[in-house]
Amino acid sequence: MVQMVRFLALPLVLLGAPILAQPAADWTSAVSSPSLALARHPREARAWQSVVPPSYRRTRWIYRLEGNSSQPRIVQSGGRSYVLGTVCKPHDCYANVGAFLIALDGRRAAGGLLFNRAGRSREIYFGNPSPYERALLRSILMLGQ
Repeated sequence: MVQMVRFLALPLVLLGAPILAQPAADWTSAVSSPSLALARHPREARAWQSVVPPSYRRTRWIYRLEGNSSQPRIVQSGGRSYVLGTVCKPHDCYANVGAFLIALDGRRAAGGLLFNRAGRSREIYFGNPSPYERALLRSILMLGQ
């Protein structure tokens, strides 16, 4: 009986693998952008948009990731795959940069913002990032990687 269940479950596991691979490809594709990936993946969009502070929900480059962006990459944290990338305010990237960390399963997201004004920097983090996730977000904000 156990062998039969394993035999029947294997195709389901194998069929599920492309489901996770597709969001990763959408996010890291050179022809895609974070805003297009959000549009194609409503779970990830809901996860991201639910953690964006209310005061930034009308700011499209933050809330919808509609700005200049870097090539996102896939990272691991807590046994979960995330997409990590940056976006900035069009025509004002030096002064307004955001970083996003969104789980490919759409269950979690965190972000950070860096504002540079008159030689002073201000960082904001949201989505309750773990210390490791905060370090990832901070490094990508500061280094632009």
